[in-house]
Amino acid sequence: MPVAPGPLADIAAATGGTAFEAESLGELSAVYADIGRVVGHDEVDRDVSGWFVGAGIALLAVAASLSLVWFQRLP
Repeated sequence: MPVAPGPLADIAAATGGTAFEAESLGELSAVYADIGRVVGHDEVDRDVSGWFVGAGIALLAVAASLSLVWFQRLP
């Protein structure tokens, strides 16, 4: 489907992107391959074990509190 390349280029420039044009299937495949190289993600290694330990301690405290309320005695 024909599109107006001017407005698309304006949108790409305004958002910091790049406008691509492809008139054939081969060109479209090349554009998608180029986009795959340009668009990516950064992997960040981060230790999240503290969150799980904290959640476990919080659940343990809640369970102990509920036990005291339910049975009205210390375990």
